[in-house]
Amino acid sequence: MKTRNLFKLLIIIVGIFSLVMAQKKDEKAINAVFESYKKTILAKEGVKALALLDSRTKDYYGEMLELSLHADSLSLQKLNLLDKLMVLTLRHRVPKSTLLKFDQETLLIYAIEKGMIGEDGVEKLSLGQIRFEDNKAIAAVLVDNVASPTAFDFYKEDGLWKLDLTSIFEIANASFEYIMVGDWESEEAFLFYLLEEVNGKTPSKDIWKAIDTK
Repeated sequence: MKTRNLFKLLIIIVGIFSLVMAQKKDEKAINAVFESYKKTILAKEGVKALALLDSRTKDYYGEMLELSLHADSLSLQKLNLLDKLMVLTLRHRVPKSTLLKFDQETLLIYAIEKGMIGEDGVEKLSLGQIRFEDNKAIAAVLVDNVASPTAFDFYKEDGLWKLDLTSIFEIANASFEYIMVGDWESEEAFLFYLLEEVNGKTPSKDIWKAIDTK
């Protein structure tokens, strides 16, 4: 009986050890993905960055592409502030002829190469504690090695860990809303200010209209 119980205990210990070692390996892989992502963003290497992003990120930009082409002003008003900014940015910064050629992946590549995605301050970011939930990892974000309220999600797809950029969009949207309240006479004024800051061009009111795809 003692031998049997000892054998069971050894199996449990080996199982725990294997799990810890597997998580350590995953943590190393996730940190490597994030560091590679930072390098590709700063270098504006769109194709390499795309390979590090998950399907949720790609689907989101596919949705924003569809909205940028087809959403009228009423449809845009139903979006949250960050999504409105995303759609209007595409209409403001990307030529119509170029926008019409995109799918979700080529849009992401273009946006990265044009510095439209997360370039500012990315070199200050690193990952802190990582916890796992099945094929998902939630990594705390450090800014200059100081804890922040932000966390990135990573998902294992086809055996590889990929970064989900959309995991920080909720807190990004809340930040935009906080900045806007009390300082701007209208949401449109705030959005137009942000758009003009990007390239010095004042947006037209027509930016709220769907793009004529004919």
